[in-house]
Amino acid sequence: MSLNTDLVSAIGALPVKKAATMAKAAHKVLRKHAKLHGMNPDIEVFIKPPKARHFGSECWVVCWEAGPYEWGIPASMSIVTATGKLAETYYGFDLLFYPNEDR
Repeated sequence: MSLNTDLVSAIGALPVKKAATMAKAAHKVLRKHAKLHGMNPDIEVFIKPPKARHFGSECWVVCWEAGPYEWGIPASMSIVTATGKLAETYYGFDLLFYPNEDR
């Protein structure tokens, strides 16, 4: 499966789609794909819990900087389409999930 398909499938399968559960599911998928690409997921993939980040909004950040070029763009659009929850990329190699979307 492709990275995008795996992300959408993992997040779509969640019984409760909250920022935390979506970020953790995305992190797990990114770790799997980093390993499939011969990378060490402990080094190449990270997750950060919410705090005020870009433009003062609190968000979870899931990042795979060494992943395929700008993977976050199609992933974010597919996640929004599949879930109706905001998931966006800031740099093109990350996904941001907002706790405000949980309300």
